[in-house]
Amino acid sequence: MEILIVDDNQDNKMTIELLLEEFENLNIDEASDGEEALNRCKEKKYDLIFMDIMMPKMDGITATKEIRKFDKKVMIIAISALDEEKSKEEMTINGAEDFITKPIDSKLFIKRVENYLEILKYRGTKSYDYEAINLFNKEVYNKSVIFRVFDNSSLSYFWEYFLSDEDKKVYKLSEGIRVLYALGAWLIKKGEKFTFVDEESDNCHYITQTGLKEIEHIVKKLLIKHFDSNSFLIKDGILSIKMNKINPQINALKKESMKIDGEKETVLRQSFTEKITAKQFVKSSAIDLMDKIESLEDLEDRLDKELFSLENKKPTSDDYMFLANGLEKYNELIRLFMEFQSIVFALSSLVEFLRTINDFNINEKNEKKIILLLTNILLDLSSWRKTIFIEQQTNDIHYLDSSLLSSCLQIEMIVKEKEVEQEDDLELF
Repeated sequence: MEILIVDDNQDNKMTIELLLEEFENLNIDEASDGEEALNRCKEKKYDLIFMDIMMPKMDGITATKEIRKFDKKVMIIAISALDEEKSKEEMTINGAEDFITKPIDSKLFIKRVENYLEILKYRGTKSYDYEAINLFNKEVYNKSVIFRVFDNSSLSYFWEYFLSDEDKKVYKLSEGIRVLYALGAWLIKKGEKFTFVDEESDNCHYITQTGLKEIEHIVKKLLIKHFDSNSFLIKDGILSIKMNKINPQINALKKESMKIDGEKETVLRQSFTEKITAKQFVKSSAIDLMDKIESLEDLEDRLDKELFSLENKKPTSDDYMFLANGLEKYNELIRLFMEFQSIVFALSSLVEFLRTINDFNINEKNEKKIILLLTNILLDLSSWRKTIFIEQQTNDIHYLDSSLLSSCLQIEMIVKEKEVEQEDDLELF
């Protein structure tokens, strides 16, 4: 741990240095004024700085302000006389994290330094919250921002929070926020109250909107038509939108700092802003998971035989249930890979719908369309499996995400076979 003591009084520097002897593995440097401290910080990276306020040449307030321009992580602790309340306030405003008063109380000092070192030990590490509510990823930081929306003013605040903050470096942020804003405005017209929850991971922001159960089918239709299918999930009245962070180096840093094998690796891995080739993906995947993927071919054969048998007969509820169960087993294997959660969602949505398809009156013509679409979906999945896991010949493993979800939703639209009047009232774009 690198420590810098900045004080023009040699006795004060010596007092702090002697007290720091209570701790191990500390490298301690000294500076006699703010100017010298600034120059030292430009040449060397420090973890902790004890900064006196009143010094010649450059005072502690100015030095702290200048250091913060290029070093946001170093912990700066102001050393303050009892009657310098205004100076202590200015130090805090300009970047000091805490202050210690002179004369120094040795017991209090040692206790505080213990706390400082503990904070520094974990500074820069991430803490995750596995109880996240978004539909994409449960591995998010243990911090979320909740917006309770009940009128146009609170909805406008949600807009301003994201779009007026230049520090939120997110790809296509305005597009995602615009979608959520439009849905929110529609709900407010209907007198509804709802929430937005912003959750964050190393790679993405996930913003989730509640209160959409009554219009879920409308929202699905509009989003698939106008929005990137890989960027949203909707289920049980909850919509989550994923927005990738701009910094492309985050994923590389994560790979270097975390070495995780087995199934846990699939839980931690996220969608990347850059494209991932099939060769890169297969090489980085656990061997035991790759072995399990071989059983997908058997499931494809069984489903293909069932679909072939339905080409010349009327499907029964048992037939649709057989197809739903087969696709669910197929999905269970894909679910092992975090990269393909968009495919998992698309198939889950299809399985759920197939299990309720007999609740609708479907004419013969539309039944044939459904069987044809299911056959094409199976062909797409078979081709996707071969392209990625066997031939390894695609430069983007996510090439199927959007079109698969579109095909699955198309079956729902055929079955329901009607335009929803409310759609005209919900303008997104």
